[in-house]
Amino acid sequence: MNRCILLVARASPELGMGQLSRTLSLREGLLESGLAEGEVVLVTDDNPVAHAGAAGIPARFHPPSEVSIADLAGSVHASVVVIDDRRAYSPEELQGIRTHARIVAIDNADLGKAADLTIIPYCHFEPGPGEEAFLSGPEYTLIGRAARAMPSRNSPVGRPKTLTIATGGTDPDRVTEKLIGWARSSRLPIGFRFLLGHGMTTDRASALTAQASANVAFAPFSLERLAEAELAICVFGVTAYEAIHLGIPLLTMAHHPRNEDAAARLEEVFPGVRDVGLASTLTAKRLDAEISGYLSSRLGKTLDFPRFDAGPTACARAILKLV
Repeated sequence: MNRCILLVARASPELGMGQLSRTLSLREGLLESGLAEGEVVLVTDDNPVAHAGAAGIPARFHPPSEVSIADLAGSVHASVVVIDDRRAYSPEELQGIRTHARIVAIDNADLGKAADLTIIPYCHFEPGPGEEAFLSGPEYTLIGRAARAMPSRNSPVGRPKTLTIATGGTDPDRVTEKLIGWARSSRLPIGFRFLLGHGMTTDRASALTAQASANVAFAPFSLERLAEAELAICVFGVTAYEAIHLGIPLLTMAHHPRNEDAAARLEEVFPGVRDVGLASTLTAKRLDAEISGYLSSRLGKTLDFPRFDAGPTACARAILKLV
């Protein structure tokens, strides 16, 4: 029986790295569930961001315009194609893939209505018509092995000396630049540490780092640095879920209008999270007020965030049922 799983994810400075990050976590889950290295084939864009995200992992790098997913599925004899991609797929594209394999959609409700299985790997999803069978919730949240191996803090919220800010792997909407301006003018009696995503270009990272000052510092993103945070602001996405998993006091914001509802939903699902809205509409005065309000309402309280240890293997087992 052929058990080959083809994983397709997008990654670029414009799209960010969330899709590739989730797919790499799913790959770990498939290997932990018994598949061999050669039975899991990763395909992503041929660009520096994708190479950085998939460093050390066997992968095929193909610009989407150069090769079809159907042809890739046929070339590796895939029994299942897992697609983490926001774009719309035509009926012809889907039919071409189906000639070789069954289809699993990750975080794409529109594609999911035509797929054999759909997984929305987050806790904030609220199903609409035709989406009742989608798999979603804490048990299907995808974060990587490195984060899963780290302990949760979940200790009482204290007064932070430093606010840690993480804006994602590439920050395509340039939230970092906006928040640096706010940090410089903030009246809060704390320092600010920006964790720069490893998908940012070298020139951009250098230009940002050059703006360091007495109360504004920069460092490359790492889970270890995130875990040190006394209080964090994360744009909505994988990093925000990693912060929740690690039990870090968290404010989140949407980096794009399409994420506004999802970011707001996080506050409803996790009372220890505060959503501050869409990044592009925030003012320095409002951000200061949001942080002060968060601390005054939660100081001394334990957040008791959940962990997402089971997510990758739960997703993998659901996919393997299709093989």
